[in-house]
Amino acid sequence: MTTRKSVRGLGSALAAAVLFTGCGGGNAPPPATGGPGGAKVAKPAGDGAAAPGAAGAAFDAAKATATITITANLKGTPPKLRPIKMDAEPKCGDLHTEPLADETVVSSGGKLANVIVYVSRGAEKWAFPVPTTPAVMDQKGCQYIPHVQTVGVKQPLTIKNSDDVNHNVHATPKVNEDWNRSHLKGTADLSEMFPKAEVGLKVKCEVHPWMGAFFGVFEHPFHGVTGTDGAVSLPKLPPGDYEVSVWHEYEGFQKKPAAQKVTLADGETKALSFDFE
Repeated sequence: MTTRKSVRGLGSALAAAVLFTGCGGGNAPPPATGGPGGAKVAKPAGDGAAAPGAAGAAFDAAKATATITITANLKGTPPKLRPIKMDAEPKCGDLHTEPLADETVVSSGGKLANVIVYVSRGAEKWAFPVPTTPAVMDQKGCQYIPHVQTVGVKQPLTIKNSDDVNHNVHATPKVNEDWNRSHLKGTADLSEMFPKAEVGLKVKCEVHPWMGAFFGVFEHPFHGVTGTDGAVSLPKLPPGDYEVSVWHEYEGFQKKPAAQKVTLADGETKALSFDFE
Protein backbone atom coordinates (compact mmCIF):
# COMPACT_ATOMS: atom_id res chain seq x y z
CA MET A 1 0.00 0.00 0.00
CA THR A 2 1.39 3.40 -1.04
CA THR A 3 1.13 6.16 1.56
CA ARG A 4 0.77 9.92 1.01
CA LYS A 5 4.22 10.39 2.55
CA SER A 6 5.87 8.00 0.08
CA VAL A 7 4.21 9.77 -2.88
CA ARG A 8 5.62 13.12 -1.73
CA GLY A 9 9.09 11.54 -1.41
CA LEU A 10 8.89 10.10 -4.92
CA GLY A 11 7.87 13.50 -6.35
CA SER A 12 10.83 15.22 -4.67
CA ALA A 13 13.23 12.65 -6.08
CA LEU A 14 11.89 13.12 -9.64
CA ALA A 15 12.12 16.91 -9.38
CA ALA A 16 15.73 16.65 -8.24
CA ALA A 17 16.57 14.38 -11.17
CA VAL A 18 15.02 16.81 -13.66
CA LEU A 19 16.87 19.74 -12.10
CA PHE A 20 20.19 17.87 -12.26
CA THR A 21 19.70 17.01 -15.94
CA GLY A 22 18.69 20.58 -16.88
CA CYS A 23 21.82 22.04 -15.27
CA GLY A 24 24.25 19.87 -17.20
CA GLY A 25 23.99 16.47 -15.55
CA GLY A 26 22.89 13.25 -17.23
CA ASN A 27 22.73 13.31 -21.05
CA ALA A 28 22.39 17.06 -21.60
CA PRO A 29 23.48 18.14 -25.14
CA PRO A 30 26.93 19.74 -25.45
CA PRO A 31 27.15 23.51 -25.93
CA ALA A 32 27.51 24.93 -29.45
CA THR A 33 31.08 25.47 -30.56
CA GLY A 34 32.85 27.85 -32.86
CA GLY A 35 33.03 31.17 -31.04
CA PRO A 36 33.42 32.76 -27.62
CA GLY A 37 30.97 31.30 -25.14
CA GLY A 38 29.84 28.70 -27.67
CA ALA A 39 28.35 31.26 -30.07
CA LYS A 40 28.14 30.22 -33.70
CA VAL A 41 30.66 31.84 -36.02
CA ALA A 42 29.30 33.14 -39.32
CA LYS A 43 30.33 31.20 -42.38
CA PRO A 44 31.97 32.94 -45.35
CA ALA A 45 29.40 34.58 -47.58
CA GLY A 46 28.58 33.30 -51.04
CA ASP A 47 26.18 34.50 -53.74
CA GLY A 48 22.96 35.60 -52.12
CA ALA A 49 24.13 35.63 -48.50
CA ALA A 50 26.45 37.95 -46.64
CA ALA A 51 28.39 36.93 -43.57
CA PRO A 52 26.26 38.19 -40.64
CA GLY A 53 27.79 39.94 -37.67
CA ALA A 54 27.35 38.48 -34.20
CA ALA A 55 26.06 40.48 -31.25
CA GLY A 56 29.57 40.96 -29.94
CA ALA A 57 31.41 43.74 -28.18
CA ALA A 58 30.75 47.35 -29.15
CA PHE A 59 33.05 48.49 -31.94
CA ASP A 60 35.79 50.91 -30.87
CA ALA A 61 36.38 53.24 -33.82
CA ALA A 62 39.44 54.78 -32.12
CA LYS A 63 41.32 51.51 -32.60
CA ALA A 64 40.36 51.18 -36.27
CA THR A 65 43.38 52.51 -38.15
CA ALA A 66 44.12 49.85 -40.78
CA THR A 67 43.06 49.82 -44.45
CA ILE A 68 42.64 47.26 -47.22
CA THR A 69 42.87 48.47 -50.82
CA ILE A 70 41.35 46.24 -53.48
CA THR A 71 41.75 46.14 -57.26
CA ALA A 72 39.44 44.14 -59.54
CA ASN A 73 41.05 43.08 -62.83
CA LEU A 74 39.35 41.77 -65.96
CA LYS A 75 41.47 39.23 -67.81
CA GLY A 76 40.69 38.39 -71.41
CA THR A 77 38.23 39.97 -73.83
CA PRO A 78 35.11 41.55 -72.31
CA PRO A 79 31.80 40.11 -73.54
CA LYS A 80 30.13 41.97 -76.36
CA LEU A 81 27.15 43.84 -74.96
CA ARG A 82 24.46 45.35 -77.15
CA PRO A 83 23.00 48.84 -76.70
CA ILE A 84 19.74 48.89 -74.80
CA LYS A 85 16.63 49.32 -76.93
CA MET A 86 14.01 51.57 -75.36
CA ASP A 87 11.35 51.26 -78.05
CA ALA A 88 8.75 50.29 -75.45
CA GLU A 89 9.07 53.72 -73.81
CA PRO A 90 9.92 56.49 -76.34
CA LYS A 91 10.24 59.05 -73.54
CA CYS A 92 13.16 57.04 -72.14
CA GLY A 93 14.98 57.07 -75.46
CA ASP A 94 14.49 60.82 -75.71
CA LEU A 95 16.47 61.25 -72.48
CA HIS A 96 19.70 60.07 -74.17
CA THR A 97 21.58 61.61 -77.07
CA GLU A 98 23.28 58.25 -77.71
CA PRO A 99 22.01 54.70 -77.16
CA LEU A 100 22.33 53.55 -73.57
CA ALA A 101 25.00 50.88 -73.11
CA ASP A 102 24.31 47.67 -71.21
CA GLU A 103 25.73 47.89 -67.68
CA THR A 104 26.34 44.20 -67.05
CA VAL A 105 30.12 44.43 -67.56
CA VAL A 106 31.72 47.87 -67.25
CA SER A 107 35.47 47.73 -67.80
CA SER A 108 38.29 49.91 -69.05
CA GLY A 109 41.99 49.20 -69.39
CA GLY A 110 41.66 45.78 -67.84
CA LYS A 111 39.90 47.07 -64.71
CA LEU A 112 36.42 45.97 -63.67
CA ALA A 113 33.80 48.28 -62.19
CA ASN A 114 30.73 47.47 -60.11
CA VAL A 115 32.37 44.73 -58.07
CA ILE A 116 31.01 44.44 -54.52
CA VAL A 117 33.94 44.03 -52.12
CA TYR A 118 33.41 43.14 -48.46
CA VAL A 119 34.90 41.60 -45.35
CA SER A 120 33.33 38.13 -45.20
CA ARG A 121 35.06 36.98 -42.02
CA GLY A 122 36.66 38.81 -39.10
CA ALA A 123 34.06 41.49 -38.32
CA GLU A 124 31.59 39.19 -36.57
CA LYS A 125 33.26 39.75 -33.20
CA TRP A 126 31.84 43.29 -32.98
CA ALA A 127 28.40 44.86 -32.86
CA PHE A 128 27.84 47.90 -35.07
CA PRO A 129 25.18 50.63 -34.91
CA VAL A 130 22.67 50.79 -37.74
CA PRO A 131 23.61 53.61 -40.19
CA THR A 132 21.10 56.45 -39.96
CA THR A 133 22.10 58.39 -43.09
CA PRO A 134 19.88 57.13 -45.92
CA ALA A 135 21.40 55.45 -48.96
CA VAL A 136 19.96 56.82 -52.21
CA MET A 137 18.93 55.21 -55.48
CA ASP A 138 17.60 57.42 -58.27
CA GLN A 139 15.56 56.55 -61.35
CA LYS A 140 17.08 58.89 -63.89
CA GLY A 141 17.29 58.51 -67.64
CA CYS A 142 15.34 55.28 -67.19
CA GLN A 143 18.24 53.79 -65.29
CA TYR A 144 18.78 52.96 -61.64
CA ILE A 145 21.62 55.13 -60.36
CA PRO A 146 23.89 53.82 -59.01
CA HIS A 147 23.75 50.47 -60.76
CA VAL A 148 25.49 48.74 -57.83
CA GLN A 149 25.81 49.90 -54.22
CA THR A 150 26.32 48.59 -50.71
CA VAL A 151 24.24 49.47 -47.65
CA GLY A 152 23.90 48.49 -44.02
CA VAL A 153 21.29 46.15 -42.60
CA LYS A 154 18.19 48.25 -41.74
CA GLN A 155 19.83 51.39 -43.17
CA PRO A 156 17.17 53.70 -44.66
CA LEU A 157 17.03 53.61 -48.46
CA THR A 158 15.57 56.64 -50.27
CA ILE A 159 14.34 55.93 -53.81
CA LYS A 160 13.87 58.92 -56.12
CA ASN A 161 12.18 59.29 -59.49
CA SER A 162 13.84 62.10 -61.41
CA ASP A 163 12.16 61.11 -64.70
CA ASP A 164 8.95 62.40 -66.24
CA VAL A 165 8.03 58.74 -66.57
CA ASN A 166 6.20 56.24 -64.38
CA HIS A 167 8.50 53.62 -62.88
CA ASN A 168 8.30 50.54 -60.73
CA VAL A 169 10.72 49.26 -58.07
CA HIS A 170 10.65 45.52 -57.43
CA ALA A 171 13.14 43.98 -55.01
CA THR A 172 13.76 40.28 -55.76
CA PRO A 173 15.95 39.04 -52.90
CA LYS A 174 16.93 35.50 -51.89
CA VAL A 175 17.21 36.21 -48.16
CA ASN A 176 15.14 39.35 -47.54
CA GLU A 177 11.44 39.70 -48.27
CA ASP A 178 10.20 40.60 -51.74
CA TRP A 179 8.58 44.02 -52.18
CA ASN A 180 7.15 45.68 -55.27
CA ARG A 181 6.15 49.35 -55.45
CA SER A 182 4.94 51.68 -58.19
CA HIS A 183 6.63 55.07 -58.45
CA LEU A 184 4.64 57.52 -60.51
CA LYS A 185 6.24 60.58 -62.02
CA GLY A 186 6.15 63.65 -59.81
CA THR A 187 5.38 61.71 -56.64
CA ALA A 188 7.29 61.69 -53.35
CA ASP A 189 10.39 59.63 -52.72
CA LEU A 190 9.93 56.04 -51.61
CA SER A 191 11.49 54.76 -48.41
CA GLU A 192 12.61 51.16 -47.90
CA MET A 193 15.27 49.13 -46.10
CA PHE A 194 16.66 45.59 -46.04
CA PRO A 195 16.49 43.87 -42.62
CA LYS A 196 18.89 41.01 -43.39
CA ALA A 197 22.41 40.68 -44.77
CA GLU A 198 22.55 39.64 -48.43
CA VAL A 199 24.94 39.96 -51.39
CA GLY A 200 23.70 40.42 -54.95
CA LEU A 201 20.15 41.51 -54.10
CA LYS A 202 18.52 42.56 -57.36
CA VAL A 203 16.02 45.37 -57.90
CA LYS A 204 14.20 45.58 -61.24
CA CYS A 205 11.51 47.63 -62.97
CA GLU A 206 8.46 45.73 -64.22
CA VAL A 207 7.67 48.59 -66.60
CA HIS A 208 11.12 48.89 -68.21
CA PRO A 209 12.76 45.43 -68.30
CA TRP A 210 16.26 46.77 -69.01
CA MET A 211 16.37 48.57 -65.68
CA GLY A 212 18.21 46.71 -62.94
CA ALA A 213 20.28 47.47 -59.87
CA PHE A 214 22.14 45.34 -57.31
CA PHE A 215 22.77 45.73 -53.60
CA GLY A 216 25.14 44.30 -51.05
CA VAL A 217 23.61 44.45 -47.55
CA PHE A 218 25.93 44.08 -44.54
CA GLU A 219 25.89 44.15 -40.75
CA HIS A 220 29.29 45.88 -40.64
CA PRO A 221 30.76 48.94 -42.40
CA PHE A 222 33.60 47.17 -44.23
CA HIS A 223 32.24 47.07 -47.78
CA GLY A 224 32.28 49.04 -51.02
CA VAL A 225 32.00 48.95 -54.82
CA THR A 226 34.84 49.29 -57.33
CA GLY A 227 34.79 52.33 -59.61
CA THR A 228 35.73 52.52 -63.28
CA ASP A 229 39.38 52.23 -62.21
CA GLY A 230 38.58 48.85 -60.65
CA ALA A 231 39.60 50.10 -57.20
CA VAL A 232 38.00 50.51 -53.79
CA SER A 233 39.31 50.88 -50.23
CA LEU A 234 38.02 49.44 -46.98
CA PRO A 235 39.32 51.86 -44.32
CA LYS A 236 39.05 52.10 -40.52
CA LEU A 237 39.65 48.43 -39.72
CA PRO A 238 41.08 47.34 -36.36
CA PRO A 239 44.21 45.18 -36.45
CA GLY A 240 43.44 41.49 -36.89
CA ASP A 241 42.80 38.64 -39.31
CA TYR A 242 40.21 39.06 -42.05
CA GLU A 243 38.79 37.41 -45.12
CA VAL A 244 37.77 39.55 -48.09
CA SER A 245 35.29 38.41 -50.74
CA VAL A 246 34.03 39.88 -54.02
CA TRP A 247 30.83 39.61 -56.04
CA HIS A 248 29.86 40.67 -59.57
CA GLU A 249 26.53 40.32 -61.34
CA TYR A 250 27.91 38.74 -64.54
CA GLU A 251 27.62 34.95 -64.36
CA GLY A 252 29.60 34.21 -67.51
CA PHE A 253 33.08 34.63 -66.06
CA GLN A 254 35.32 31.60 -66.61
CA LYS A 255 36.97 32.35 -63.29
CA LYS A 256 35.34 33.86 -60.22
CA PRO A 257 37.90 34.91 -57.59
CA ALA A 258 37.95 33.11 -54.27
CA ALA A 259 38.06 34.92 -50.94
CA GLN A 260 41.46 36.12 -49.74
CA LYS A 261 42.86 36.24 -46.22
CA VAL A 262 44.74 39.22 -44.87
CA THR A 263 46.31 40.12 -41.53
CA LEU A 264 46.45 43.78 -40.55
CA ALA A 265 48.61 45.53 -37.97
CA ASP A 266 47.67 48.80 -36.34
CA GLY A 267 47.81 51.61 -38.93
CA GLU A 268 48.82 49.23 -41.73
CA THR A 269 47.57 49.32 -45.33
CA LYS A 270 47.58 46.16 -47.43
CA ALA A 271 46.63 45.70 -51.07
CA LEU A 272 44.65 42.81 -52.55
CA SER A 273 44.02 42.02 -56.21
CA PHE A 274 41.16 39.93 -57.60
CA ASP A 275 41.19 38.62 -61.19
CA PHE A 276 38.01 37.91 -63.15
CA GLU A 277 38.35 36.03 -66.44
